[in-house]
Amino acid sequence: MIRYLSLVILGLVVVAPMHSANADDGWDHMERGDLAAADAYWRPLAEAGNGAAMAGLAHIASVQGDHEAAVHWHHRAAAAGEREALNLLGSAYLEGRGVTRNPVLAYAWYHYASLRGSANAARARDLAGRWLSDEEASEARALANHWKVDGPPNSP
Repeated sequence: MIRYLSLVILGLVVVAPMHSANADDGWDHMERGDLAAADAYWRPLAEAGNGAAMAGLAHIASVQGDHEAAVHWHHRAAAAGEREALNLLGSAYLEGRGVTRNPVLAYAWYHYASLRGSANAARARDLAGRWLSDEEASEARALANHWKVDGPPNSP
């Protein structure tokens, strides 16, 4: 019995922390439809600065229809370097989902994502740009270029 308890404790002390560093494991919970378990798994990682876990929490919030919380977590994930969060913020601002609709900010997020190497963001930026004046597009590009130097905002 003592040997069994020792193995369990060893697993909790040594193996569990190594396992918890993998934010992808939260997707296993999502695939089973267990949002509460995914949230419980990702939240401590996100609070510790794991961008992939922040993106996971954003996905949970979006699935639950809490678009404001999704934008919150997408902003944090973007600031932590998660490139896909940049595209999703562009979509949120373009559609007014969880934030006030703002095509200039949508264009800025898409442009910033394209500067970080996202071909899809470049296409989305170009489509969003059709609704902007030249002045608005210039303002959005300047904002994205500022983010390239100083980093994107971590909140709306």
